[in-house]
Amino acid sequence: TEPPDVHLARAKRVANFDPEVWYVCGLVAADRGDWPSALADWRESLARSPRRLGAITGRLATRFPPERIRDEVLPDDPEVWRAATPF
Repeated sequence: TEPPDVHLARAKRVANFDPEVWYVCGLVAADRGDWPSALADWRESLARSPRRLGAITGRLATRFPPERIRDEVLPDDPEVWRAATPF
């Protein structure tokens, strides 16, 4: 009954520790074509857990160059960068 943006903003506030919340928010933003928000949300998700690394980088690999993915999505962690290389 509430707009999706209100629901997602509340989820980010209440469960900001949960990487799945940030991942889903990124999916919604990407589906809307709001790539700046999607990239920022996915960066937050990956900062909390690399679990969705393959799904995120796989979706971005055909749309953005590797440098942009590294700079705007991947957290500043060499292990995550290495893990993202195959994607």
